[in-house]
Amino acid sequence: MLKLNLTIKRDPLVLNENGINILDAKEPVKETISSVLGKNSRDKTLSKRGERLRELVDSLDKTVPNHCEYWINRKFNYQEKDFKKYFR
Repeated sequence: MLKLNLTIKRDPLVLNENGINILDAKEPVKETISSVLGKNSRDKTLSKRGERLRELVDSLDKTVPNHCEYWINRKFNYQEKDFKKYFR
């Protein structure tokens, strides 16, 4: 069983709804959990736990079907090869 108790707070005086700092236009939030789950679901690389987490996140947002796929950030396209240098 996977249990999550999350609280995500965003200060609207610092970050806008896209995660961009309104003071200096930098992006401290490059990619959301929803986007990462959506990409991995699309690419069929989620574990069973990951798939359950995606289902949970999808069920929390009633405004769009398939929340995680809907919010995929297409500006970032990481591949496994990009991370190999960190795991030698």
